[in-house]
Amino acid sequence: SDLEYSTAANKHLEADMNLKTILIAGLFSFLFVGNISAQKVWEREANFWSADDALLILKDSPFAKTYMSSEAAAAAEKANVAREQSQSVFSGGSNPKSSERSAGIAPIVARLHSSLQVRQAIVRLRQLTPEYQKLSGGELQRFDEAQKTYIDCGICKNFYVISVTKFADSTPGRVDEGIFERTTLPEVKGNVWLLADNGDKLEVFQFTPSKGGAGSAYFFFKRFNDNGEPFLKPSMKWFRIVFSNDFLTSSNPYTPYLPRNFEFNIGKITFDNHIEF
Repeated sequence: SDLEYSTAANKHLEADMNLKTILIAGLFSFLFVGNISAQKVWEREANFWSADDALLILKDSPFAKTYMSSEAAAAAEKANVAREQSQSVFSGGSNPKSSERSAGIAPIVARLHSSLQVRQAIVRLRQLTPEYQKLSGGELQRFDEAQKTYIDCGICKNFYVISVTKFADSTPGRVDEGIFERTTLPEVKGNVWLLADNGDKLEVFQFTPSKGGAGSAYFFFKRFNDNGEPFLKPSMKWFRIVFSNDFLTSSNPYTPYLPRNFEFNIGKITFDNHIEF
């Protein structure tokens, strides 16, 4: 029922909130470094992942796509150049230490949250924190049990879950609003869907907005139709999460952050004829 969905979703999503600072900070610094390895780190045992391995999975992998508006990046760089030129004229030279560079529109990342690898990467980052290393006895046992529940993700058995997260904005004086923080379910209904390579569409069933800043917004799509058949099949090549033109309007404050769609390669997330999503 909707009530059961709401309770399960809230319990599951609350577990993400205590990690968002560490994760977004790491992702922002990692964004411009590039892929650390050509190896498929997500095929290794999760307990052997380094922090960089986990961040790679959560930033740029078959399970996660990062996007930054090229127009916004160009505008930010133009503003930075103009600011530095102005400083040079009035101070006799630019001062990198005193210059406040504009980050422009912050990047966003879309993740297949119902993929086991994504949840394992989030848990692995938690395990690599100094706080985790200090746990022992009953505290350690309770923490590990909570992480197991998180990884098992009961709601993921019946829903495809996609999270969208905005990188933290550190521009001085700017209030950092979370992606889709003011968006409502009626605004999302009919305007966000999954599109398969055969043309089939799956409308969003439920939506949870970001709680602010670097918090994530979550989109839920029913995994099975009335006949018990999954929407996505291993024989397919790709699927996308699509935002309609009616959604990406100038009046929507989140439009500058978003692409028309995020596309995922089904072959790259299929293992032993099972789609890991």
